[in-house]
Amino acid sequence: MKVEALHVNSDVSNLRDNEVDTTHFFSSQNTWKDKDEYLGWVRRQSNMAGFTVVIKISCAISNPMLDLVCERSGEHKVLKKKLKYKATGSRKYGCLFNVRGYIVKEENAWKLDILNGVHNHEMCPYLEGHLLAGRLTEDD
Repeated sequence: MKVEALHVNSDVSNLRDNEVDTTHFFSSQNTWKDKDEYLGWVRRQSNMAGFTVVIKISCAISNPMLDLVCERSGEHKVLKKKLKYKATGSRKYGCLFNVRGYIVKEENAWKLDILNGVHNHEMCPYLEGHLLAGRLTEDD
């Protein structure tokens, strides 16, 4: 499924030409019984939207939480040693997409907060070229 500018959330104003809002793929009303169920749901939703998520921060000690970001978040890290091939590129766009999962102790369930649902790059209609495409299961 290709996400186009026509599908942007009306709550987000002033999107730039290359920005895509994927907030509508994620509902903060859902709850999940454990971390694996939450993580699986977010990965399926992001695959439908045309991107993949990676774990940025995971904490399991006092307040369990899980920050998930777009695989194109962050900056390209330049190595200090010389590479064999200088014409290397990066998939990093500095994407700001970020969702956080956390446990609500009263309900003993995982909930989702959408910290930023906007991407600064186009979505891919197919998983070709995605780093995590080889790890997908038959359900995804």
